Amino acid sequence: MTKPEDKMDPEQEYFEKRAEAELELAQSATHPGVVKAHYQLAGLYLDIVHGEAENPTSEDRDKEEPEGADSIED
Repeated sequence: MTKPEDKMDPEQEYFEKRAEAELELAQSATHPGVVKAHYQLAGLYLDIVHGEAENPTSEDRDKEEPEGADSIED
């Protein structure tokens, strides 16, 4: 029996189904680039489901830019 806390959020369920669909598409594709793209999409969907998706805040993005990145010198 499924416990209420084990139930998946409808949004997470959607992304899990999308990941499964992408895996099926990857397995049936013949072009290496298409296979890779489907596996990458599946991975992104699974990251969302498992809470590992990167969603950096603007503060985090600012930290990642190298010093002087916004200044343009001619």
